[in-house]
Amino acid sequence: MVAAESEIVVIALIVDNTVQIAELCRRQIVRKLEVFGSATTDRFDSATSDVDMIVDLEPYSDDIADRYLDLAYGLEEILGRSVDLITSRSIRNPYFRLAVDSQRETVYEDVNREAAA
Repeated sequence: MVAAESEIVVIALIVDNTVQIAELCRRQIVRKLEVFGSATTDRFDSATSDVDMIVDLEPYSDDIADRYLDLAYGLEEILGRSVDLITSRSIRNPYFRLAVDSQRETVYEDVNREAAA
C-alpha cells in the first residue's frame, strides 16, 4: 500500500506538470529526460525527498552549461522541490549505472530528434 501511495505522488508530480516540463525541455534542447532513484520506488517521501533525474542535452555546444543549469533550476521551480540532475555521460561507476538503469523512467523524449538521428 505504501508503494502505491508513493508512486501516485511521483506520478502526480510529473503528470501534473507534463506540459511545463516538456516546454522547458524544448527550450533547453533536451533529447531525453528521465527520473530515477527514490522517486521511482516506495522509498519516496513526498514531504522530504528530492527528485533524481538524468538528462541528455543536445547538441553539445558552447552554451551547454547554461542550458544544463537553466534546466536544473527550471525543474526545481516546476516540481517545487530539489532536483538532482546528472547527465548519462557522467555516470562512470558501472555499479551505479546498473542501479540507475534498473530504475529509469522516461519523463520527456524529443521523438523528432530521435527519428532524425
